Amino acid sequence: MPVGNHVILNDLTVGGFNLLDTNVGQYTSIEYFNTLFDPFPKINIGTLDYKNNILPNLKNDQPITINIGMENGGDSLNYTFMPQKEVNVNDRSMSKQTAMKSKMFDVVGIDEGYLNMKAFGHMSKSYDTQVSKMMEDFVKNVLKSNASFQAEDTKGNQRFVARGNPAKVFGHYLSRSVSPNNKGSAYVLYRPDYNTYKYESIEKMITQGPIATYQQRTTLAGASEQERLNSIQYIKVYGSNKNDWSHLKGTQQRSYDPDTGKATWPKTNPSEFKVAGQLQDPGLPPWVQKVNHYNREYERTQHSRNNTKSATDVMRNRADRAAYLNTLSKNYAEIAVPFNTVLKPGYMINLEIPAKASDTSGNEKFSGPSLILNVNHKLLPGGRGVSYVRVTKGGGQEQSGA
Repeated sequence: MPVGNHVILNDLTVGGFNLLDTNVGQYTSIEYFNTLFDPFPKINIGTLDYKNNILPNLKNDQPITINIGMENGGDSLNYTFMPQKEVNVNDRSMSKQTAMKSKMFDVVGIDEGYLNMKAFGHMSKSYDTQVSKMMEDFVKNVLKSNASFQAEDTKGNQRFVARGNPAKVFGHYLSRSVSPNNKGSAYVLYRPDYNTYKYESIEKMITQGPIATYQQRTTLAGASEQERLNSIQYIKVYGSNKNDWSHLKGTQQRSYDPDTGKATWPKTNPSEFKVAGQLQDPGLPPWVQKVNHYNREYERTQHSRNNTKSATDVMRNRADRAAYLNTLSKNYAEIAVPFNTVLKPGYMINLEIPAKASDTSGNEKFSGPSLILNVNHKLLPGGRGVSYVRVTKGGGQEQSGA
């Protein structure tokens, strides 16, 4: 059995057009993308429309449903998308030769919550609660989702006025989240599957056990079918010693403390984040000590005694969060493995990569547990598919507490 033939496509419907019915059309490719840093998964379906009269008339309110299972059981990818308004149907009949009257189309689908957020317009809400509660309100009332919401607690209640474009307000929520246990406070909202939203810190994610183990092999000769399915087909490690701190602009802000009548500044000590394996955290940039206070940006903070402690923690943690995300972005690897629906952002997998005496690629440093950042499932007709996965070795910091 060829690797990837363990995939079963149970449903693929585009606006009432059944792409599993070969009498009217078929799919030529399916590409599903989900990332830890965006709660809106996407799908791109290459189609061959034999009738040439259905897909061109696809409406924005006609759902795209997909269900992909596995012969050996386990998780299934069961999702409902909506046609993306900006990129509805791309006609490829002029760029690629097709048979007789049939036409080829690319159909792009996106999570319905994204369209609801775009249609929401202007937000104007006032909060005095945990940021995790603000995010739950955002999911339920802006994204208008009935999916379950699971959240890691954030530190303290905060006074915050959410006003403006919902996408911009969403970014403010992330930047204000302070973890009671982890210094980095790198919270993300992501959607591992259709029925669930999760809001938690990356440092908490790495405490999970791995859901699967993949091994890089020099040869598959004599390997069992399960060993073939758990083999790493391709790996590329990315890393850089160059510290680009331009994205930290605005993180070294001060907060007003009404108790003392003074402004408080973020600490400039090394971040002391730990990372798994042999990777090193670059720490905070040297210019933090040198920047003149008069050139730093001010933080608009309510002069409220109730807001003092939370506001100070937010400012102190923004620099740590940026430094931590910088570490993750520069120490990651991309692997290709046989199609597997169990692979989802926010979960850990175990990699077994043998070290070689003459190997200078650094691949072996990714042996051991790694966190899934992005998943790109690609499926072709005949049940063959590949999962491209981006992983990181980034961890939390040694001592708890912000």
